[in-house]
Amino acid sequence: MTWVAHDRPIISGTELMQFFFNPTSFDDPAQLLFAEHVAKGRILEAVETGSDLIAGVSTIAPDGVTALLIAVERENRAMVSALLRAGANPNGGPNRAPINQAVYNSNTEILKDLLDAGADPNGMMQTRPALSNAALHNLIAAAKLLLSYNADINSRNGIGITALSDAAAAQNWDMVNLLMDHGASIWIAAPASGSTMPRFAINDRMDPNSALWRSREAAIQKIKAAGFPWPPPHPKEVKRLLSEGKWPPPQAH
Repeated sequence: MTWVAHDRPIISGTELMQFFFNPTSFDDPAQLLFAEHVAKGRILEAVETGSDLIAGVSTIAPDGVTALLIAVERENRAMVSALLRAGANPNGGPNRAPINQAVYNSNTEILKDLLDAGADPNGMMQTRPALSNAALHNLIAAAKLLLSYNADINSRNGIGITALSDAAAAQNWDMVNLLMDHGASIWIAAPASGSTMPRFAINDRMDPNSALWRSREAAIQKIKAAGFPWPPPHPKEVKRLLSEGKWPPPQAH
């Protein structure tokens, strides 16, 4: 590390490429030094310098990044725990929920720590709730944990897409079955396109001997048992019904 006036660190290009959330989000030299200690895993120095800041260890950078988010991305559980004990807000900054980043970690330990500390299980990263990201990337363990802490199973992203539709669009049929078994609605349509989750189940390019095919078939049986029209209506038709106030239909539940 190279140091210049006011103890302001210069971050190398290689270091910046390793992580999305970095200390350089902070403009103030004292805040930057705190965030740098967090990024480098210096627990005692991080807590000491962070506690001296006006907003303490919950200080938020102009782009919404917090030291807690930086620690979560680096999967430094000891640092996360230290920051939480020092009073860090488990929900982080606006639309930069650490819990949303934690779903991508190699295990669910930090995710559980954040939830136990009171983090909102529906925490947003930009326009996406945590469950949507878990569903899109087929992170089953993270999704189960979020649901066990009462995450809204029908929460939508910024354009009205549910976690269930995200999972189906990505052909993550094990995730689809998990969400359906927990009560996710198959009737919610995307406002702009009229797309519904069952429409993604129409896929003839799967190997019928594959586990993915069997998982999709299980989902289709649940869709049919719920009374959803089969084959699923085209999104344009659903969008028309939405505009006429006729979707979801009477049999929806």
